[in-house]
Amino acid sequence: MASLVSGIELLDKFGAYRIVFPFLLIFAVTYGVLSRLKVFGENSFINSIISFVVAIIFVSFATAVKFVNLLMVFSIVFMIVILLVVIVVAASGVKLDTIVKGITKGGWFLIVIVLVILTFTVMNLVFPEFNPSTQDVANASESGAYGILGGTTSIFFTPAVLGLIVLFAVFAAAAYFITVK
Repeated sequence: MASLVSGIELLDKFGAYRIVFPFLLIFAVTYGVLSRLKVFGENSFINSIISFVVAIIFVSFATAVKFVNLLMVFSIVFMIVILLVVIVVAASGVKLDTIVKGITKGGWFLIVIVLVILTFTVMNLVFPEFNPSTQDVANASESGAYGILGGTTSIFFTPAVLGLIVLFAVFAAAAYFITVK
């Protein structure tokens, strides 16, 4: 008996999540951007060929595919959270026009901040070798990676300090949006 789980496992065995879906995503995004900006004019054949080549080159790099896969998971979770927040706000009696006005007034700034944080989080997961808090202390001190400030720069990249920075940024944005009418 066929099930959804066995179908998903079959797609995974064929490499759909590692090759096909990232290829289609990069191809569609590149084609859409080229068609919208009309860099090569109205010729859709050239746009599709360039999009195809960019997608093939992109899929050939495993870390880039891993980055896109993680970014898509976090982006989908972020969109679901936004949808649930809008549903809860709408269920509390706020009209959709008020929500739209709030977003156009400055809500995009908060969304951009959250997307930047999301991007840095995914990059930290994909490229842990560039995160100072995950480096081996002995290797970093031998290679001189700490520089002039010594090990104090790694304090700023600990999860607790980064969490406080994000918390203060959210409070600052909330205070700004509450006081501005």
